Amino acid sequence: MKHRIQFIIICVFALIFVVLSFVISENDKSSPLPDEALYIKISTTEMTTKTTNTQATTTNKVQPSETIAEADTATILNDESQTETETIPLTSPIRLEYGKGNMYFDSSPENKFIQKIVNERNIDEKLCVSVFALPDEGLNYVLEFSDLSFTFDDLRRVYLIDINGNLDSVAAKDSSERENVTAVENNICMNVLIKKGVFPCIEQYLGGT
Repeated sequence: MKHRIQFIIICVFALIFVVLSFVISENDKSSPLPDEALYIKISTTEMTTKTTNTQATTTNKVQPSETIAEADTATILNDESQTETETIPLTSPIRLEYGKGNMYFDSSPENKFIQKIVNERNIDEKLCVSVFALPDEGLNYVLEFSDLSFTFDDLRRVYLIDINGNLDSVAAKDSSERENVTAVENNICMNVLIKKGVFPCIEQYLGGT
């Protein structure tokens, strides 16, 4: 009996030893050796460094493109501004001391507003002058006279052209010839806006005969 108990105790210790040995062996396999851990650390560092360098290189490559794009945009804007100025068919517009200071006078037959009214209404371009705003605010007027005297008494019609280049309305010395304006609006346009506002500013440039 005594020998059996001793045998059992020895077997238990042997089993515990085997289990412990197996556990230690598994832990050694899962944990990298010092050299392996160092290799993993170095590889990870190199990978991080390469990624950072790649991102920096990409950033450096993008920045010149962005600078070029900004320069191109500025060039385009400048070109558009120059084109817009160059396409205004005016020979010698005169800036007027009127309103906000952005009103101009032109009596050239090549003026685009005069050309529009002449073509649409079949009137003599020599009897027309134009007063308009730059930049265009839809305040574009063509004054039609009955003869070459170019006095206010000889002013026949005033054509208003909107910002889209369309004929908006017509005020007239003879109220029956007005278009798209009431009698009150017609009177204000002819006797206040034109007679007291615009005409004194352009009278010296009319050169009536």
